[in-house]
Amino acid sequence: MDEKYRIEYGVLEEYLGNDNEVIIPDGVSFIKEYAFKDNKVITSITLPDSLEEIGEGAFYGCSSIKHINIPSRVKIIPDRAFYECTSLEEVEFNEELEEISTLAFASCTSLKGLSFSNNLVKIGASAFNKCSNLKSIRFGKNPKLTEIGKLAFNECKLLTVLELPLSLRLIDRNAFYGCSSLIKVDFHNGAGSNAFDIPGFLDIKDAAFGKCEKLETFVFGYRIKRVRNIFPDTTGLKKVLFGYSEVEIIDDHAFASQRLLDEVVLPDTLKVIGPHAFSMCKNLSIVKLPEGLERIESYAFYNCHKLIAIDLNRNLKYLGPQAFDTCSSLRDVDIPDGVSSIGSHTFSMCDRLEKVSLSDNTKDIHPLAFLGCKNIKEITYRGNKEEWNKLELDKVFSTSKDYKVIFEK
Repeated sequence: MDEKYRIEYGVLEEYLGNDNEVIIPDGVSFIKEYAFKDNKVITSITLPDSLEEIGEGAFYGCSSIKHINIPSRVKIIPDRAFYECTSLEEVEFNEELEEISTLAFASCTSLKGLSFSNNLVKIGASAFNKCSNLKSIRFGKNPKLTEIGKLAFNECKLLTVLELPLSLRLIDRNAFYGCSSLIKVDFHNGAGSNAFDIPGFLDIKDAAFGKCEKLETFVFGYRIKRVRNIFPDTTGLKKVLFGYSEVEIIDDHAFASQRLLDEVVLPDTLKVIGPHAFSMCKNLSIVKLPEGLERIESYAFYNCHKLIAIDLNRNLKYLGPQAFDTCSSLRDVDIPDGVSSIGSHTFSMCDRLEKVSLSDNTKDIHPLAFLGCKNIKEITYRGNKEEWNKLELDKVFSTSKDYKVIFEK
């Protein structure tokens, strides 16, 4: 037995050599935890076909290794297996690999490209964290990947385009945070149909694509129910496409402060637009609301200066306080019959608002709902004058002085 290796019952316990090029003997099935830790000499290492398992941190800090080939029997790359292998440029993953665990390739700053096999199911937390030269990620033609963990690709600053598989069911917090060159994110399924066979819906957690300063286009996959606050400190989105997605809720601050977003066509499945969902989108001029929308929460479109028109659908039941506050380009508003109340400052400071249509089903209108709307010229009330007076609606519109009221009953 070569004296450079201490091997017992197929387990490589320790490497004792000082070679630049290392070929681990055939017959080794397990490399012990931290067996090569902080070896700065090895530039090339060949793993045997007999290898079945790599121990945690086995090659941690091997800063001179440039290439690694994962043998076909290895199903899991464990925690910190190649952590801080700063010269590692290429990894060849086998077709049977199922999991890349926590910090497995974190801080591999020379790694340039990744190509994953179809059978990969999970990419763990911080698996490729701070791989600062990573430019491309490719998935198989029929992928089974369901999970990308927290900070998995955090600060991979040279990634430009992501085509993620529809098989995904979880993209965890900060997964792609700080990918500052990322321009487009799309979901696809290659040539296969695994995505349709995997139960459940995709959950993209908060800040998953935060601080991606150059991100312009985001295309949602079809199996997603909720859009969370996934873009904090990402303010350059120009295009958001929902396609065949099944989104029902757009969460708090989901698209807040997207300064370049000018048009949004929301999915037919949408039920709720959450607080501040589109607030401070100062270039947003066109929003197409679906027929099934039921709630627009507080501040949802606050300070969307260029929003000219909003077609509130007939199934809408709730308009939250300040939902359209300071939408200073809004010209007309038709409140659907299903809306029973209008909250404080819902349309305040919409100073170009000229026409308002109200239903007599809307019994509770806050006195400040239309504060500062000084240019209203015409109000159509789908009720009678007696009901108008009973609700003291003249007080609601007291900022405007010269409007006329058309009673439809």
